[in-house]
Amino acid sequence: MMKLLAITFLLFCLLTACKEHSSQPRDKDFNTKSEITTSSNHFRIGNSSAGIFKLGDSLPTAAFYHEYSISTKEIVKRSEGSMVTTMVYTVSDDEEELLQLKPSYRNKHIIGEIIILSPLFKTPKGIGVGSDLNSFFKAYPDGILWYTYVSDRFVAETEQLEAQFLLDEDGFTATVSSDEEIIPLKRTTFKPDTEIKRIRLWKVQNYID
Repeated sequence: MMKLLAITFLLFCLLTACKEHSSQPRDKDFNTKSEITTSSNHFRIGNSSAGIFKLGDSLPTAAFYHEYSISTKEIVKRSEGSMVTTMVYTVSDDEEELLQLKPSYRNKHIIGEIIILSPLFKTPKGIGVGSDLNSFFKAYPDGILWYTYVSDRFVAETEQLEAQFLLDEDGFTATVSSDEEIIPLKRTTFKPDTEIKRIRLWKVQNYID
């Protein structure tokens, strides 16, 4: 009888220990790393993509796309002497504007241009909206700077990525004295902490008939 009670007590202890072990939370470090990996891929800037949005893909046709909300607005602006109307699709998450999508001139139903607004999106080397020129050139030593009066933009570029990093114009300390469409600029003409305000992804073929 005592032997049977001892065996029963031993089985009870084993079952209790197993239950407590199974109720323990999973490794928090593992979950955190998994979430970070998923998040970084979700907001990765590639040669023709920003997260799940890619040049050449169909434009969203509903108010919601995956977990994002989509709003549309017609923008009218002057281009080469005439007024042009463009539909802009703004992608938001919890009311935070993440990026804008614009149609290709060749096909109004596909994405021809992506303008990144949120600092969540990063290049593989960690550069995004809000990064400064010092960080940009550390990540991309081959970077170049230029200005165009056509769109009145100060731009940083690198051969490592098909993207235009649009700079805060207040960081430019010199004067543009040329009427060329593309004017190369020196790094010394900018404040070192000049920030990237937006990032533009596009391809020339999307704008050529």
